[in-house]
Amino acid sequence: MVSSGPLLRLLTAINRRRMKLLMALALAAYVASVWGNFINMRSIQDNGDQKVESKIEEAVAPLREKIRDLEKS
Repeated sequence: MVSSGPLLRLLTAINRRRMKLLMALALAAYVASVWGNFINMRSIQDNGDQKVESKIEEAVAPLREKIRDLEKS
């Protein structure tokens, strides 16, 4: 009969390797999630800035035309 000592050590070593692999995988998933969230938020902010600039341009364009008309007269 095989003693449980060497078998138990083998299973423990396999479990340690598996846990290290799972922890590394979890860390990689976390980093990817944080990076994706950062990129997404930056994209939303850039789009928001562009929308604000276009709204300002829409509001200022008629005023510029009126200023040009006043300068001509």
